[in-house]
Amino acid sequence: MTESPYDIEIESLGKEFDRIGEELSEAKLKRARYLCPFEIGDILVGRSGKRASVTEIYSGYNDDYNVKGAIIRKDGTSGRIARLYSWDDWTKEGR
Repeated sequence: MTESPYDIEIESLGKEFDRIGEELSEAKLKRARYLCPFEIGDILVGRSGKRASVTEIYSGYNDDYNVKGAIIRKDGTSGRIARLYSWDDWTKEGR
């Protein structure tokens, strides 16, 4: 690659861009966890009667937050991890 007097500035700005991206991701994660009415470990029940244990809360592209959970099988064991969509009306068990 051909060197130029701008290489150091470009490298410095690239590092700053990466740092800002990491800070932005962290702030979005904090916002998602703050806005989400659930916590990791909560047992949720969907409109269809499915149960899930919250395993992850993360920021969404267009949503304030997204939730993933381990679907609880009928025998009480944890099954596959799935995104828990809002249209399934997930609520905390016991409410």
